[in-house]
Amino acid sequence: LYRLALWAQDLNNYATTLHQTYGHSPTGGTMGPLVWMSLVILAVEAVLFFIAFPALRAGKKSGWNLLYYIAAANALYALVYLFANQDIGSFIFSVISSVIGLYFLFQIRSYYIGTAKTPASPSNTSSSSSK
Repeated sequence: LYRLALWAQDLNNYATTLHQTYGHSPTGGTMGPLVWMSLVILAVEAVLFFIAFPALRAGKKSGWNLLYYIAAANALYALVYLFANQDIGSFIFSVISSVIGLYFLFQIRSYYIGTAKTPASPSNTSSSSSK
């Protein structure tokens, strides 16, 4: 992702130079610290997802807790992005996505704290006859 971001920044710089060559004012800016902060947060979230996977697979609450922390960090990032970029549409979409994600996360919480009701196993109602 880092190399891809550098490539995109180089492409943006080339487009800006080309635009200025033909007498137009530059419309694109440089990739600011918000893009790099996004990459760092994305990398941290990816590591946390990989750490949470074995615990989730084993049914441990620690895995669920990590998913909750990831969701909280993502909501915090949306708030920082709102103040840094002043993009209310992106913030609203992020809030809606976070609410939906947290809803599903809390729906499965009982499976990780041991209070979920598991479906009853089908009982053998047919009587066996011995011959």
